[in-house]
Amino acid sequence: MKLVSFSVENYRSITTARKIPLSDYSLLVGANNEGKSNILHALTLAMDALIAWHRQVRRTTDGKVIRTTASVASGRYRRMGYDWETDYPIGKQGKSSRVRTH
Repeated sequence: MKLVSFSVENYRSITTARKIPLSDYSLLVGANNEGKSNILHALTLAMDALIAWHRQVRRTTDGKVIRTTASVASGRYRRMGYDWETDYPIGKQGKSSRVRTH
């Protein structure tokens, strides 16, 4: 299987879907603060989610997919590297765009 393109929407600074074509060698070029790193973070998060899913399922001899381990809903996304407060666009969370302090 080969990944030929992907889209990112509502992740960090990326609010609209953008189809990103890939080839054997792909290069992201752009000015500072344009979202290049966020594209890579989103791709990594998606690939990690697919790997985690693949580890939880098996195919039976008749081709059916079964889950071999129970998933724990609480905290699942944070363990996979997704954090609502930093990764989902603040403006779409219904919060003001003020600067947060930790």
